[in-house]
Amino acid sequence: MKTLVIINGQGGVGKDTFVDLCAINSEEKTYSFSSIAPIKILAKKLGWNDEKDEKSRKFLSDLKKLSADYNSFPTHYLIYSIERVPEENALIFVHIREPNQIKEFLNTIQEEFSNIRLFTLLLAKTDVSSLAIGNESDENVYEYEYDFFILNDGTLQELEIESRNFLKFIGIPNILKC
Repeated sequence: MKTLVIINGQGGVGKDTFVDLCAINSEEKTYSFSSIAPIKILAKKLGWNDEKDEKSRKFLSDLKKLSADYNSFPTHYLIYSIERVPEENALIFVHIREPNQIKEFLNTIQEEFSNIRLFTLLLAKTDVSSLAIGNESDENVYEYEYDFFILNDGTLQELEIESRNFLKFIGIPNILKC
């Protein structure tokens, strides 16, 4: 059975690092898809050049909101990506920032798939909250009730332990037994 984890957190909290650690420690093939990925492609066509400043984060957030409001494009992109995962047993991380898009995505998954276990995870860092200024995507990450919360204020080794504990808790076999 596929296991799907919606992972969220403001920029800079270590989401990609956490996913990488889970991939290293999991016996399951691990995938990671982001709802912002296709928006970044469109943004580049509009002149954005990979900046991560406040103005750029707001631009990406606004563009994503427009596409979501228009035709649920981020959700369709994620569903398309998940449908192409060939393994019967896989660990799939999906990055979604906006609570309303998390709800829409979960509803769609529950309607269209019966062979997926679903979890939500918020990753946070104490010293990052002040960075979420000026865009709805970063400002509202705490406006959802997640299944799991991990505070990433420690070392990389402590985050690796958290990743192994998380995998164990959601029933994914670890390469290194916890």
